[in-house]
Amino acid sequence: MAIRFVLPEQESESVAFAYSPVVEAVLSLHVLVAPRHHPLQHAWVRRMRRLDPKLKAEIKAFRFAYAGHFPDFLFPRADEEFLEFEEELAFLHDLEPDTLAFEFMRPVYDHTGSWPRDRSLLDSDEVRRHVLERCARYGPESEALGRLVFDDPAELGRRFCSLLERYWEEAFEEEWATVEPLLVEAALAARRCFDRRRPLWHVRRRERQA
Repeated sequence: MAIRFVLPEQESESVAFAYSPVVEAVLSLHVLVAPRHHPLQHAWVRRMRRLDPKLKAEIKAFRFAYAGHFPDFLFPRADEEFLEFEEELAFLHDLEPDTLAFEFMRPVYDHTGSWPRDRSLLDSDEVRRHVLERCARYGPESEALGRLVFDDPAELGRRFCSLLERYWEEAFEEEWATVEPLLVEAALAARRCFDRRRPLWHVRRRERQA
């Protein structure tokens, strides 16, 4: 089933097509922790059994962050040129502790992502209890990481970046060499299609104004 997004004409200039090595790496981590939902990727899951046991344990511990909804800071920004993996990782390293706390909280507690952030949520015993209960469903290691959302989000971010870096070096960098050309082709094709249609919207808008 196709998914169609309908945008107001005045928002057409805000549309951008991008891809991200970090996003694709995290999507592949999602496959590893939820393989039953991705039968076409079972060959990849079997190949990843060779990963270092400590890395596999860390991937499992962070399941709460990518088993379902992902932290928004992972997605590419429309106002940036394409960034290599190392550049995206440097951006993640520089995130503020509050940003890390709210974004890692989002997959297990829906604070809607609205701005400005409600800082009181990080001090709420009820929210903390909810987050830890949800993380505990993935195991005690995940619950321990959930505590860092409130107690030390900077350390949580550091461990997540370390996980991504190790996973990239041990497994996904080689896969990215195959995936990236396909994403480039898809992004360029989408941009060409969009650019062909956009002038028509401009003409129709001018005709109505006349």
